[in-house]
Amino acid sequence: MKKSEWKDNLKIGDKVEVKKGIKCPDCKDLDISGWKGEVFEISEDDEDNVLIGILWDLETAQNIPENFIEQGNEEELDNDSMFLYYEDVN
Repeated sequence: MKKSEWKDNLKIGDKVEVKKGIKCPDCKDLDISGWKGEVFEISEDDEDNVLIGILWDLETAQNIPENFIEQGNEEELDNDSMFLYYEDVN
């Protein structure tokens, strides 16, 4: 979704949940449906699509698969948060 089409109904601090069937952008075999967190950033990618920065809540963080954490550590990624498209969250 482009920012020009986006209704400003999501703001920093809002709680969100990943929609059913969404896969991790960095690990395509990891289904992240139901992961929950708090919006910490709203931005756009190079194609003007709205991206949501999500800081995972405690329950989600405690249930992140170990292999994903290890992969993130190897690639120097932040396992505590993720950027997803606006359409990927409720």
